[in-house]
This record gives sequence, C-alpha cells and structure tokens, in this order.
Amino acid sequence: MSLDEIRDRSRAAVHAQFTVPATVTSPDGLVEVTVGARLHRDLKKPFGDLEREGFALVLEQYNQVIFDREEWEPEIDWVVDFGRNRKFTLVDFLGDRADRYIGMEVTLKR
Repeated sequence: MSLDEIRDRSRAAVHAQFTVPATVTSPDGLVEVTVGARLHRDLKKPFGDLEREGFALVLEQYNQVIFDREEWEPEIDWVVDFGRNRKFTLVDFLGDRADRYIGMEVTLKR
C-alpha cells in the first residue's frame, strides 16, 4: 500500500467519524441539499513576531467547513446550516480544489 493510499484511507476514516448532517442552500434559496460535513469553529493561527514571553502578537481566527466532493460539490455563496443556530455562508476554497475533501472558509450568517 502506497503512502497516498494510506493518506486517502485516513482522511476517509476521519471524515466518516466526525461528519455531522448539514443542509446547504443555494443563494437564491431554490435548491436545498442535505450533506455530511465537518465544522471547525474558531481556528486560531498565530503569525507575526513573538513577544519576549514567547506569545504571538497577532492571531488569525477563522471558521471552516470540510465537504466530501464525492457527496456534494461546494460552491461559493451557498449557505450551510448545522442547526442550533450554526449557519454559515461559504466564502472561499481552502487548499487544492481537486482534493476529495475540500475545506471552505465560512462566515457566520446572522
């Protein structure tokens, strides 16, 4: 088994384990699809110079949703609803758009 096959199986296992049901709706509200997706909220990525104490001066904070492209092909401006007041607008693709599991940057929809 090649390294790529191991990586693909690992990603499939993680996605299968942590996927939650979500409803995605087109921007015009005419199309609605139920899919499985993974929600990662309030991810923090430090960057910039470190202070004397060793802490980053700036934190980039964002949310992302990961979809299986074999289940549904994500599109920008669609709305994904996880229920419990967790509704997000798909803003941009993260990573390689050719990957099976694609991350999308999202913003909270009010």
